[in-house]
Amino acid sequence: MRFMRVSITLVLMLFICVAILSGSSVVKAQQNDAASAISTAHAQLLQCFDAARAAESDGANISSLTNVLNIAGGQLSNAEFAYSSGNFGLASSLASQSQSSLGSFLPNAAALKSSAVASSNHKTLIFVGSIVGTFVVIGAGVAVWVLVKRKYGNQAQKVSLRTFKVLFILVIAILSLLVASPALQRISISPQTQFFTELSLLGPGHMAENYPYNITSDQTYNIFLDIGNQLGSVTYYQVEVKFRNETQFAPNEFNSTSSSQPSLCNFTAFVANQESFEIPITFAFDFNYSFVNNFSQEQANFNSLILNGATLNLQGQTSIWAPQAHVFYGNLIFELWIYNSTIGGFQYNNRSVSLVFNMTS
Repeated sequence: MRFMRVSITLVLMLFICVAILSGSSVVKAQQNDAASAISTAHAQLLQCFDAARAAESDGANISSLTNVLNIAGGQLSNAEFAYSSGNFGLASSLASQSQSSLGSFLPNAAALKSSAVASSNHKTLIFVGSIVGTFVVIGAGVAVWVLVKRKYGNQAQKVSLRTFKVLFILVIAILSLLVASPALQRISISPQTQFFTELSLLGPGHMAENYPYNITSDQTYNIFLDIGNQLGSVTYYQVEVKFRNETQFAPNEFNSTSSSQPSLCNFTAFVANQESFEIPITFAFDFNYSFVNNFSQEQANFNSLILNGATLNLQGQTSIWAPQAHVFYGNLIFELWIYNSTIGGFQYNNRSVSLVFNMTS
C-alpha cells in the first residue's frame, strides 16, 4: 500500500513537472513568434518608409502614404508595448495587422513616384520650351522690326515709325513675358533654407492654453501633441513618454541630453516635409498619499499612469510635499527622437515638451 502511494505521488509530481515544462515551452514559443513578427513588421515598415521618401524626393504628394505609415506604425508600437507587457499573443496579432496595413504600400508608392517623375519631365519640357519660346518671340520681333524699317524707313515715314516703335516694343515685351511666365514661376520659387522640427503641446481646445495643472487621482485629462516637419523630407519620429518628480533629471537642451528616466511608452509619427501631425493624448494618474520620515513629511505615491488606454506602471515613483510651493510635484515629459537610417535607430532630437503638475487629490 505504501509503495502504491509513493508511486502515485511520483506519477503526480512527474505529471506536474511535465505540465510546467510544457507550459513554459509554449510561452517561450509564443514569445519567439511575437519577437519574429515584430522584427518582420519593423523591417517592412522601414522598407515602406524608404519608398515614401524616394517618391517624395521626386516630387510626389505622399500624404496618402504617410497616413498608411502612421496606421501601421501605431499598430507596431502597440505590438511592442504588448510584448513588453508579456502579452505575446496580442503582440503577434498587432504585428501581423501592421504588415497587412502595408500590403499594397510599395506598388502605390511606385505609382506615385512614376507619376511624379512624368509630371516633373513635363514641367521641365514646359520650362525649356518657355525659355526657347521667349528668345524666339524676341528674335522674331527684332527681325520683323528690321524688315519694317527697311521697307518704310524713308525720311517721310520716320516720325510714324518712331511712334510705332514704342508700341511694337511694348507688344513684344508683353508677348515675351507671357511666353516666359512658366519659367519665371519655376525660378521664383525660393528653396527651403531652414531645416527644423516643431514640437508643441496644445490644451483641450487645440490652443496653447488651459493646460491641466491641479491633478486629481483617477480623473481623465486631454491634450494634443503636434509635430511639424521642416527638415526637407519625410521623417520618421518617435515620441518617448517619461515621468519624473522634483529630484529627477529633465531633458537638458544645453547639453543635448534626454531625461535619464525610463521610457514608459512611445508614439511614432511619419510626417511629410512641410506638413504636421497631431497626436491626441488622454491621460489619468492613480496615486495616493502617505506620511514618511516619522510622520514629519507627506508624500504622494504614484501607482500608474493610464495613457491613451494603456496602463503604465509608476510604482516606486513618489513626490514629497513642497511646503513653500504648496505642491506635490509631477512632470510628464514628451521627448522627440528621429530615426537615423545610418545607425539603424532613433536619436534624440533635442526637442521636448512637458507638463508640470500639482498632484492634489
